[in-house]
Amino acid sequence: MERKLRIVRDELEKDGMFIPDVFHKIPTPTPRDIHELEAKFEKIDEELATINSSTAGLKKNYLKLQEIKHVLKKIRHQLDEGQRREAFKSISEQQHMNMDNGNSVQLYVTPEEDKLKTESELQFVAGVIRRDRVLAFERVLWRLCRGNVYVRTEDIEMGPQHAFTQLEDMGTVVGQTLDHRNIVLSAAAQNLKLWEIQVLKLKAVFHTLNLFNIDVTQKCLIAECWIPTADIHVVQNALMHASKLSGSTVPSVLHQMETAETPPTHFRLNKFTQGFQNIVHAYGIASYREVNPAPFTIISFPFIFAVMFGDTGHGVIMFLSALLLVMFEKKIDQAKIKDEIFNTFYGGRYVILLMGLFSMYTGAVYNDVYSRSLNIFGSQWRNPYTFRLLNETLVKQDSAENSQDINFQLPPDPSFNDGDGPYPFGYG
Repeated sequence: MERKLRIVRDELEKDGMFIPDVFHKIPTPTPRDIHELEAKFEKIDEELATINSSTAGLKKNYLKLQEIKHVLKKIRHQLDEGQRREAFKSISEQQHMNMDNGNSVQLYVTPEEDKLKTESELQFVAGVIRRDRVLAFERVLWRLCRGNVYVRTEDIEMGPQHAFTQLEDMGTVVGQTLDHRNIVLSAAAQNLKLWEIQVLKLKAVFHTLNLFNIDVTQKCLIAECWIPTADIHVVQNALMHASKLSGSTVPSVLHQMETAETPPTHFRLNKFTQGFQNIVHAYGIASYREVNPAPFTIISFPFIFAVMFGDTGHGVIMFLSALLLVMFEKKIDQAKIKDEIFNTFYGGRYVILLMGLFSMYTGAVYNDVYSRSLNIFGSQWRNPYTFRLLNETLVKQDSAENSQDINFQLPPDPSFNDGDGPYPFGYG
């Protein structure tokens, strides 16, 4: 079925038809639906194969008739314009040149009488050839006929023509066949994405069933798997629902087994914690019943990044970019973008959001906006010594006989007026 859908997709892409996407949830096909899908795909595949085969033959015949039609029109045009006399003149001149050169073999010369053929005895051959082969064709004819040839070519305009009844009928048949093909492909394009998802789900089901063990005695399938204890009732309800949909009279049995093996690690995640959990998994996966460090990483990782980054301006850019990804995440999910780099940023949108938020804070603490400092609140530092005291001290020092350097201390406590410190916040 997947092979037949690929054939249909190739035909649609070759014709440039639009394939609408599917945004609603598609249930897994039941066993009864498998036969219906297979019969439907078989019918479309056979119909397309028949149409393509007949279309190829019709197009070949139609093209052949068009070439014959254009050849007849062009040769009549050539003969009506006196090309016969020019051809006879050109060939006669070449024959005289051959006889003057003493060639033993003369073209267009009768064996009984040694004279040139008349104009009425000339023969014409008409046909169709590709444009890129015209020059090579003329050179070959010239060498084979030793110059006793007259070649003229004209381009064919492949426009709509209505001269011959057979050609018109053939064009009508080709058009109707192509219209029917477009109708079939258009109907298939509306459901192609739906069918591809259904086939993909069927493949996943059969792939899972292949992992089961077959019990020949009881004619059943046995599977062993790990299930979270809190989700056992969810699995039981799913098995009952699947048995009801399939119409089976034998219910599925879920039996809890005792084992000495260490269970695998399972963390319940959502779209917010998924990005941080991926960062933790990059370093290693926690063992069973081991504390998951991802919740602590939600705060520590963005904050440590902000301590290193520390720029309010760039933090605003990061924050707004991540905020747009968060606000339009439904539309982005529906778009199903396949770009790997974009999906990397989109998967870590909440990580980038917190990184930008913390970078705005640390940038304000560092007084760093786009690598520049801003004097927003002004300086709170004050000189604790008055100008009069400094002047008197300098005068005394100059008048003293043994002048010594006087050291002034600037203690931090009286150097600012605000009791909370020299800055509103931070270390600016």
